[in-house]
Amino acid sequence: MVPYTERDDLMAGATRARGCISMSFPSCILAMIAGCPSIPVTLGDYYDFKYRGFADYNPKRPIPLLSLAQPADPSTVEQCCEYLQTYENGPVQQERKRSGELIDRAYGRFTETVQTP
Repeated sequence: MVPYTERDDLMAGATRARGCISMSFPSCILAMIAGCPSIPVTLGDYYDFKYRGFADYNPKRPIPLLSLAQPADPSTVEQCCEYLQTYENGPVQQERKRSGELIDRAYGRFTETVQTP
């Protein structure tokens, strides 16, 4: 458990970690970019909204979600452990690339529309 404050430090640490469990959305994303499985922790509507759809970043194996609002039952703990042990980075990176391409295309269409009188 290390309190990283800089993006590059977090990503360097993530390459050596077995997993990231965090309430910080950027920490989970940066860890996954570095190839480290992430399990988000939520607490109420604010965090629940931030992580809506987060499981879709790993199309083969949905990402478990922990909530401080309710204690984790044994099956949730088992699911988290299995997720960390069997994590495959390849599908996550492919989904990240696909999402980035969709964003680039949408941004390109938007800028074309804005530039056209």
